[in-house]
Amino acid sequence: MQTTLKGHEKGFARMEATTIPHMKRVKDRVKYILQMFPPAKGNDMLLIWRYYQVFEPDKIRISFTEFKDMMRATSMETIRRTRQKIQEAGEFLPTDRTILKRRRREEIIRSEIGEV
Repeated sequence: MQTTLKGHEKGFARMEATTIPHMKRVKDRVKYILQMFPPAKGNDMLLIWRYYQVFEPDKIRISFTEFKDMMRATSMETIRRTRQKIQEAGEFLPTDRTILKRRRREEIIRSEIGEV
């Protein structure tokens, strides 16, 4: 599949000036991108890149060439899901204090309401 970003550039430019400043929720922002940039409907990497480009350009600075290189790599979501499955099996759990505290609180609550 050929990936192009040229398709709806004019539509983005017209709507961005009036629409984007009013979009605060991620859901509204994602809907906007899916509407204005149809190739993102079937490609989460494109969706993510466009999201950062449109809504957080000061936080994520990556050229499209660098982005295309990332698309050839294993998806970040695949890596995240795999980590999640490994940890669900009880292996390699995080040791961050905040996470451990949250987990302890959840265990107490579950035991109190009988969902162990």
